[in-house]
Amino acid sequence: MNYKQIFYFEYSFLLITGLILLVIKESLVSSIIFLLISLIVIAPSIFFENEQSRFISLVSLLLLSSIWPSFLFFLPGTLKIAFQRKSTLLLIVCFLFIVPLFIRESFSPLFQLIIFSLSMIAILLNLKEQSNRTLEKSLLEMQDESWEKQKLLEKKNAELLDSQESLLNLQISEERNRIARDVHDNVGHFLSSAIIQVSAIETINQKQQLIHPLSQLKSTINDGMSNIRESVHNLHHESVNLDEISKLLIQDFHFCPVEFRGEIPRDLSNQQNKVLLMVLKEALSNIMKHSQASFVSISFERLTAFYCIEIKNDGVIVTNDQTGSGIGIMNMRQRMNEVGGKLSINTHEDTFSLIIFLSKEENI
Repeated sequence: MNYKQIFYFEYSFLLITGLILLVIKESLVSSIIFLLISLIVIAPSIFFENEQSRFISLVSLLLLSSIWPSFLFFLPGTLKIAFQRKSTLLLIVCFLFIVPLFIRESFSPLFQLIIFSLSMIAILLNLKEQSNRTLEKSLLEMQDESWEKQKLLEKKNAELLDSQESLLNLQISEERNRIARDVHDNVGHFLSSAIIQVSAIETINQKQQLIHPLSQLKSTINDGMSNIRESVHNLHHESVNLDEISKLLIQDFHFCPVEFRGEIPRDLSNQQNKVLLMVLKEALSNIMKHSQASFVSISFERLTAFYCIEIKNDGVIVTNDQTGSGIGIMNMRQRMNEVGGKLSINTHEDTFSLIIFLSKEENI
């Protein structure tokens, strides 16, 4: 049984108990008349379910009881309906002190005790019901809060995995770039020296039988050098390229139009390029998840001592990520600090901006 069913079951029990007691004292016909009038008096409280109607019903029954004390047999049921807020407790206690004045000369002490006891039982039942409802409400709120926290945790985990995947891709690109640089600096240097040495040997060679082998050796070394240059070029092509990758990210961003301003710096270090790409990707992802933006502006500005990059949108919905306490913003700030940069948040009434400062000293 739910609270509503229990409530009306208890009310019916008190009402029927009052009717039985009244039948013992009065005739059946008069008892039914008193019951019907009591139901009419209490009807506004049942239909309107507000404090005013309950107060009117209770006062009306007490006024009728002052003229016809038999109505007091239905006081416990009326209290069950009327007392649904703790704010009425003082009023009801006062009424319970007044009631004996009505019944002192009309009923025997036994009936007085029964009516008073049933009235107190009605109040205690309502107090218990209010306590149960408060506990149930607290439980539901805790369940809702737990569900929200679980969803938030799942979202943060997904964002963290996405950031880790992006970082892994950037680390792979950095490793390709390192390998390409090592091959160019080491193997390329030795092959260049070998070509020079073979050319020198060809110049001083006087034996006819060595001319063709030396020519083949030189050709083989040249082919190897060409292949290495092509491989190094391909590795560089697959490494971090801020200009190309940022444009690809923007092309894949279909949430709203993106305006690109300024010129992308081409003298940033590979690590700075990686961090900028991570910030750009995270910012565009946050715009899709947390805003209703109609445009995004990405601007690059070259200043005297540093570069300034601003990512701005016009669809602000304030969340933990946007106020700086979210995992996404914290990760971006940490990455910026690693390359000597700073990330700040600028929120206005109708815009939200991520502003990045990168010192040029990092590029020396």
